[in-house]
Parts: sequence; C-alpha cells; structure tokens
Amino acid sequence: MKGLFYKRSVKFNVTTALIVAALLPASVIIFFYYSILSDFTLTKAERYNNEMVEQMNSKLNSLLDQTEVVKKQLIELSITSELFSYYEDKTTSEKMRIIKEIGAQLINIKRSFNIAEDLYLIGLDGSVYSSNPDVDKRLLLEQDWIRQLQSSLDSRVVGTHEAVYSHLFKVFDNPLVVSFTKKISGYYNNQVIGIVQVDLKYAEIKKIVDSVDFGEDGFTFLTNANHQLVYFPDQAYLGENTEEITYKGFSLAELINHTGTEKKNGAMIINRPVPHTDWTMTAVVYTDSIASEFQKIRLITVVVAGLSVLFALAVSFGLSTGITGPIRNMIGSMKKVSEGNFQVSMPDAGSRELQILTGSFHKMISRIDALMNENIQKERDKTATEIRALQSQINSHFLYNTLNTIKWMAIEEKSEAISRTIVALVKILEYSSKQVDRIVSIREEIDFTNEYLFIQKKRYGEELSVKYDLDPILYNCRILKMTLQPIIENAIIHGLSGVDDGEIKVVGRTAEDYITLAIIDNGRGMENTNMDKFTGMGITNVETRLKLHFGEAYGLEITSVPSSGTMVMIKLPLLTD
Repeated sequence: MKGLFYKRSVKFNVTTALIVAALLPASVIIFFYYSILSDFTLTKAERYNNEMVEQMNSKLNSLLDQTEVVKKQLIELSITSELFSYYEDKTTSEKMRIIKEIGAQLINIKRSFNIAEDLYLIGLDGSVYSSNPDVDKRLLLEQDWIRQLQSSLDSRVVGTHEAVYSHLFKVFDNPLVVSFTKKISGYYNNQVIGIVQVDLKYAEIKKIVDSVDFGEDGFTFLTNANHQLVYFPDQAYLGENTEEITYKGFSLAELINHTGTEKKNGAMIINRPVPHTDWTMTAVVYTDSIASEFQKIRLITVVVAGLSVLFALAVSFGLSTGITGPIRNMIGSMKKVSEGNFQVSMPDAGSRELQILTGSFHKMISRIDALMNENIQKERDKTATEIRALQSQINSHFLYNTLNTIKWMAIEEKSEAISRTIVALVKILEYSSKQVDRIVSIREEIDFTNEYLFIQKKRYGEELSVKYDLDPILYNCRILKMTLQPIIENAIIHGLSGVDDGEIKVVGRTAEDYITLAIIDNGRGMENTNMDKFTGMGITNVETRLKLHFGEAYGLEITSVPSSGTMVMIKLPLLTD
C-alpha cells in the first residue's frame, strides 16, 4: 500500500482512496450476503421471537402486579372495617349497613381495576361479600379451593375456570376467570378472620397473548406448576393437564419439558417462567415468515450498496480536484518558507478544513519566527548568568594557592583548628573554581555543602544542626553544581539568624521520572515567598540556572510560615551515572 501511494500526486491518492472507500464496503456487503448474512438473518429472527415472548411476559407480569394491588386493597378493607368483627353480635340494621358499605367499596375497587371480573370477601362464618350482587354464595363456598383455604392453605392461584358461582340465576354464560385467593389475619390477634378472592378476567390474559402474532402455525400457551393449562388457543382444553394433549403435531407435555430456547421440527420452542407465579409461558414459533422479511431487507441493502458505489465513483474525481488545488498552492508557499522566506501569504480558498489549514500554516510561520527569537534570547540570558557566576568567584585559583600556604604555616604552628578550617575553605574554592554549570552527583554536592557547613559552624557554633534523609539511590543521581549550598546559606542567614537550636533538614525522594530535594528549616519564616526578593548567587540564580538547563517543568517552590520555618522544594529530572 505504501508503494502504491509513494511519490504519487495528491490528486491520484485522493481519487484512489475515494474509489477504494466506495468499493471496499460494497465488497464486504456482498461477501456477507453470500456467506454470513443467512445465519445472521436467522439469528435476528430468533432474537426477535425471544423479545416478543419477553414482551408478553412483561405485560403479563404487569397484569399480575395489578391483581396483587387489588388483593392488598381487599385485605386492608377487611382488616380496617367492621366486616368480620363481632358480626353476629350486631343488630340487623347494623349488618345491613355493613353489607351496603362493603358492597359499595368493592364496586368502587372493581371500577378502578377493570381487569377484575368480580371481588369477594369471605368470612369463616360463611358470610360472603361481593362486588357482584347476583353471586351464588352457597355455590362459591362449596368450591374446593375455599375449603382448602379454610383448612390448611395460606393462599392459592386457581387456574382458568368457569365462575359457575357468579350468577344466582343462570341467565348469562359463566365468565372464564383466574382466581387469586389469600387468607386474612386480624390486625390485633393475628388470627385468621376470612378469605379474599380476586377473579381476574381470562380475557385480559388472552388479550396480552393474542397481541403477538407468531404466524399461522405458531401458538402460545400458559401452564401452572401442575401442568394445567391457564391459557390455550383452544379454550376447550383450559384447566386440563397437558399430559395427553397434542396440538399441531406437538405433544404439550414434551414442549413444557424444554428449557430456555430450543429448536425442534423446524420450529423454535421458547419457555419462560412468569415472575412471581408458578406459571410457565411456552411459545412455538416458525421462523420462515420472519426470514422472508429479512430476505427483502437483504436485497434492498445490496441495491442501495450498488447505487452508493456508483455515486461514489461519480463524485470522487470532482472532490479530488477541489481538494488538491488549494493544497498545491500551499506546497508552493512551503517551498518558499524552506528557503528562508517567512513573508509568504496564501489566500483562503477551498473547503472550511482547508481554510483552517491555511490559517494554521500562517500561525505556524509566525510561531517559528517567535520561537527563533525566544531561543536566541534564552541563550543570551544563559550566557549572562554564567558570566555573573564567574564574576562572583574572586579569583579562586589565587586564593586557593595562598590559603594552601597558610594551611602549612598553621600546621607548623600546631594549630589544628585553623588548619582544618583552611582545608575546608580550600575545598570550597577548589569546587567553585571549576565550571559552575557542570552536572555532578548529589554525593559530591553534599560533600561540598558539608565543607561549607563546617566553616559556618565555626562562625555560629555547634548549635547549628543539619540532617540528611535521602533515598539511597539519590546519592548517585545527578544535580546541577552549586544548587544546595546557596539555598542552605539563605536558610542560615535569613531563616536561622537569632534562633536558638536552629536545625536544617535535607529530605530527598525519587518519583517515576523526577526527584525532589526539600531543604527545611525551623527558623523565623517569612510572609512573602516570591523569589523576586532574592538576588545575586542566591535562590533566584539557582532557579534561573535550573530552568535553563532542565526546562520550565523543573525548578524551586518555596513554602514559608512566619515563626515556624521555611521549606524550599527542588524538582529535578531523574538522571543517574
């Protein structure tokens, strides 16, 4: 690919890139069409069917949640009212009042939840209250689940059945319902006082399942834990056990034994549990109809891809011509800049992006010119700093030779203290007489600083204490010469002057790619930590030299608290031998 575009014109490269960009997606689409898209279509169909089942399951769960709300309202009504409290001790008028009030409240609850066919409150004494004034109370009390609840069970969901007790006079057909029942306990004594029953309309369940069409041969059904049909397309089988039922060539007993999503006889078998119940939803889906729809989409995709390729080929030449014209002009201007002519100008032309590129080119030229001037000024500043450092050394070699002579005179006179002091001063002068901006090891810098401190202790007394706390690796790291001594000198003169038991700590630590050296004193501190107040070979000079040698990211940071002390933090790049 590099050889194809190497030393080619921009117009050729752009045109070729546009053509490749058009043909490559089309080739990929065609490849998928003949090799992978069929499997992809089937996968999409399976995913769609699973989503439809999940959608039905979610709606059914919402319906059952509403049923649970109705049941809780009935329980609350039975506990808070006088319904089952000393009912036999009340007068006839009081009983009639309670019946009327409870009936009205049940009707109101039923109106609020039109999913319910009827609502019932049943007392252990055989009393029955209903939203349906025509209920056959005797027949209701004879139902098996009522007897089971009275004797042992706490709650029960009765599968789809005819509500034969709904009409005392058999004028209308009995509705199909699913009954949700539960025992009621008293508020104070926690004893069972009655039963609530919510008859959910079977039509509500049917409406949810029928909302999804799985084609002419597909079907859906619901079963409970006893494998009894709660919903089935053929209502004649409702309430029956699936054991002996065969429908559209499938044994229902075998279908409910599948788990998750499986394939059988060219159909998808999808089983999903209904949350908060012992029900299972089973769907049998043939994917042929859905796959045919995806075939149409696939064909449309190929046609659109082909048209897109033709369109891309048509516009590629025009686009490349429009792009390369301003670029050629820019190339000419760049040649002039490479020859040293920074007084070039290019008109804004072409697209917005090319106009931005032209503007950036002009800014780049101006920036290069400014950087060149800035670099020249930095070199001048660096030279001036070195000259000032050299001027402050007071002819070190002459002093070194003279002091060396005095040292031997002191030894002859047996004055060891004077001799040791002169040795320290000689080492200081010898160290400072070499190039100031040379890079040395931190160990060398500390040795030099200790010689300086030896002389200072002769002046200020042994009360002056300097302690070192450095990571062992730091001793071999590199530092700019004459960095520590000016800062420690500043701490002694300005920080510890007039302070008893003065102490200076030098703490060194390593980081990932840099090191820090902190010089901390317990002196007087100061209000203003701006380095502009320091002059000469002091802290300002050290800061300037560090930035010139290592860059703006490195240098000094001063923190001071009046009456507590000052800390000067040195940040340096991590350099080793």
